Amino acid sequence: MTIDINPFKEFLSSLSRISQLNFQLWDGKGLVFASGTDTTKNPNLRANRDFSAEVMRQAANQCSQCEGGYLMLGAPIKYGQEVIGSLIAYGPSSDRERQSVDTLSGKTSYAKGTEAFLSQLAGVMEYTWASQREAEEMA
Repeated sequence: MTIDINPFKEFLSSLSRISQLNFQLWDGKGLVFASGTDTTKNPNLRANRDFSAEVMRQAANQCSQCEGGYLMLGAPIKYGQEVIGSLIAYGPSSDRERQSVDTLSGKTSYAKGTEAFLSQLAGVMEYTWASQREAEEMA
C-alpha cells in the first residue's frame, strides 16, 4: 500500500500554520511529507526518523519530550492490521506544560489532547486510503 498524501497536504500545511505543530508522515522507506520548514535543514530529522520507526515498530501512540523543549507525538498509520507508516506531530512545549505532567500517564494535558487528535487524524487518513483502494478495485 502506497501512502498518497495529496488529499492531506494542504490541510496539514494549513494546520501547521495556525498551530505550533509541524506534521510529518513517514512510511517504511522514509519521510513522505513534512509541513513547515525545509526538512533538509531540520537538525532533528534523524531523531524524528528514529521516533517514527519506534511508532511503527510498537504499532502504538508514542509521546516524547525532546531536547530544546520540543514535544513529539506519533500515531501509527495502518492498512488493515498492517502498520504502513506513522503520523508525527512536534512543536515547542512551554515550561508550564512541562511542569504539569500527569503522574499516572507521564503526559501533560496538552500532550494527551494532541495525542487523541493525532490518533483521530490517522484514522481519517486510514479510512480515506482504504476507500480509495476499494474504489480502484471496483473500477
